[in-house]
Amino acid sequence: MEKGSNIEWVYDYLVQFLKSPGWSLPIIQFIDENCSHFDNGEENKLIYTSLFEQFQKMIDTLLDNLLKELNVSPVLFLHLVELGMKNQEDKVVFEQIVACDNFMSFKKLMTKRNKEIEVEVVKSMKNEGIASEEDLELALEKQEIAEVGYALALSIAWEEEQRRKAREAEEDLNRVLKESELEYKANFDKDRSDEDTRKKKKDEDDRVEKERLRKEDDDRKKKEEEENRLAKEKRERDETERLRLLKEHELEEKRKREEEEKKEKNDAERKRKALELLEFEERKRKEEQEIKEKEESERRRKALELQEYEEKCRKEQQERREREEAERKRKEKEELDSLLESRRLQKQREDNERKHQEEMKLKMEELHLQREKEMEEIRKKAEAEAERIRLELESMNGAPTQERTTRQRVTLIPMQAMQLDVNVLDLDKGRTDLTKELQEAENLRRLTQNIMRKQGEGGRRETVAEREEKILKQRETLLAKKKLEREQMLKEFKDSGGIDFSQEPGDVAKDTGGFTRKRNSVLDTKRNSYRNRDNT
Repeated sequence: MEKGSNIEWVYDYLVQFLKSPGWSLPIIQFIDENCSHFDNGEENKLIYTSLFEQFQKMIDTLLDNLLKELNVSPVLFLHLVELGMKNQEDKVVFEQIVACDNFMSFKKLMTKRNKEIEVEVVKSMKNEGIASEEDLELALEKQEIAEVGYALALSIAWEEEQRRKAREAEEDLNRVLKESELEYKANFDKDRSDEDTRKKKKDEDDRVEKERLRKEDDDRKKKEEEENRLAKEKRERDETERLRLLKEHELEEKRKREEEEKKEKNDAERKRKALELLEFEERKRKEEQEIKEKEESERRRKALELQEYEEKCRKEQQERREREEAERKRKEKEELDSLLESRRLQKQREDNERKHQEEMKLKMEELHLQREKEMEEIRKKAEAEAERIRLELESMNGAPTQERTTRQRVTLIPMQAMQLDVNVLDLDKGRTDLTKELQEAENLRRLTQNIMRKQGEGGRRETVAEREEKILKQRETLLAKKKLEREQMLKEFKDSGGIDFSQEPGDVAKDTGGFTRKRNSVLDTKRNSYRNRDNT
């Protein structure tokens, strides 16, 4: 009972440790610091092997320190792991230990974590406005592929572990049978003199032993058949799931290819229309403009070559930005053309108005001349009448002064009125034309400045190297933040009585044969609770 209770509390403590930060934090920190070297490629680089050895060394250090603290032998530890793998509730926890010994599982795990960090970095950059929604979708797609690969690698590692255990069990059985046979022959040679007296007993014992071995062999074979059947079913399920995922992936790839072809056709149509417009404009320009067009064509050719190179890296993202940029420039050009056209129409209206005013002025002058003629006739009649009256008055001894005054009043007043009307009309018209021209010039200057500023801001695009540098800096910042959080979690774990098995015991702890920890730690509490239960 004492032995069984010890195994029980050690098993329980082992399960709790594999779920605690003392086990998970060092492993996660190692993975985050080194997963950037892993990608989805099938090639195994030299650094993969080096990191796998460092990872195994760290796992061995954790488990060795744990076994020393618990005073548990490696044989008992393997027995506890086998018990945990048979327990459906704790199987997921103990699969971590099995996966640590398989290189493919380690590689897929590192690749999966690398893609997860990339997704976190892209999300962070998207929240800051640096990355786009397409970058996030691409990172999520890579993460899903890495997760599928990790699940398949973990399943393969578990099957290999089961086959290895079956081979070891068969070898142990053969070894026991061979030792039993050798022992039987040795005893037979030694006790040949007593063969007659012990033959029946020996035969009976051999029969019982063979029967027991046969029964054990049958049980083992049945167990192996059952395990093989379960493993085969699991493989079939995994293969079915893998084929389903591959089919979905192929459909998704096909859909993306169709979308890319459609976008390429649309881009080709837009480029064709743009080229037709350029050709139409080139035919209308003079020789000086042709030189500028050649320089512009050369610049566009270089820009297109650079764009094609960048499109290989950016794909759909770059195409979307180029479409937006082209649409923006087109709208700005339309706005500028619209403003110039409106100004031209305004000037045309003003010219028409000016011509109309000139015609009115000519009509007024003609009317003025006509009125002068009429007034001249009236004046002449008045003078004749005045002369007649003067003569009559002279005959009556009258004065000629009133004649001059009357003539001036008749001719001067209408001329002053007509001259005043014309001057006032011309002055108001000049002031109106000047104000409109100043307003149009100011509006055109502001629009030109806005267009030049926007072209200056959007003219320079971010290069691939600059973008990769931004992602690397964002990744380093994220990992540094996670490291600080894990250090705080590990500190809280130690403060609550947990033990950090990733470090070697201190000098004081080595003298006492254990790790330094607080009194009433989790290990002491677990051990005492089982002892009290046994005593009762």
